[in-house]
Amino acid sequence: MITKIALGTAQFGVPYGVANRIGKIAENDVKNILSAANHEGIDTLDTAAAYGDSEAVLGRMNVNSWKVVTKISTIPESVDFSPAWVENEFKQSLEKLRVNCVYGLLLHSPNQLFGRHGADLLSSLIKFKKDGLVRKIGVSIYSPHELPGLFNLHNFDIIQAPFNPIDKRLLDSGWAKKLHDFGVEIHVRSIFLQGLLLMSSSNRPSKFSIFNNLWAQWDEWLGLNGMTALEACVRFACSCEYIDKVIVGIDSLKQFNEIIKVPSKPLLEGLRLGEIDGRLLNPSQWSAL
Repeated sequence: MITKIALGTAQFGVPYGVANRIGKIAENDVKNILSAANHEGIDTLDTAAAYGDSEAVLGRMNVNSWKVVTKISTIPESVDFSPAWVENEFKQSLEKLRVNCVYGLLLHSPNQLFGRHGADLLSSLIKFKKDGLVRKIGVSIYSPHELPGLFNLHNFDIIQAPFNPIDKRLLDSGWAKKLHDFGVEIHVRSIFLQGLLLMSSSNRPSKFSIFNNLWAQWDEWLGLNGMTALEACVRFACSCEYIDKVIVGIDSLKQFNEIIKVPSKPLLEGLRLGEIDGRLLNPSQWSAL
């Protein structure tokens, strides 16, 4: 199971996550985390231009031997878009990472493929792959509902999507199996729901109290199964046969060591719930709670 783990590096560049109490990780700690991960056979890093100076931090760590997946940021409305703009953005990422090519390049906002510059944006990604600057291209999505339209445009190599014991949309929709059967790599993120699933009721921000019934069910389910929240989240994501990489954001070396000690026993069934409020599953909507 541990070989499915990929390191999420947002915390290397910004104080990321609603549960973050440490802030941005110090570079010496980043070095120690990368060394420990490499020792355990983990080979994939997930980063993005939007993650502060995460790419630059990784570049100073010499990540040439890693499979690096990065993302092109949302194109601002104020930008006079052109293929040259996209090329410049991507080459900046390569320069910061100090690599000649990356394993994967994803779009942070794939909905822009349906906008007026969509065709040029997609052509740029395809060109990067043809030129050997990236091995695989793909998109980062919030919901499986986005996938039919995206695959009508192009057969992408990688799909990144949220997945955890209360957010099983990728599996329940049938898209996890479908993508797997198509030969598409599936990378899942938000396995801790930015840390909300790991927090006690007393520490969880008060605005999430509107979901107290769900938190009570979550705590009861963990108790009945005799697991910690961290164990449940890691085991559930790693147990899905269709998932290739499980992106885990690391706050510290201590947390990394806790994750790699999670038992390698399958956990195939998450928490059975009715329909969940979409605002909880999409962190971009949390500010409106």
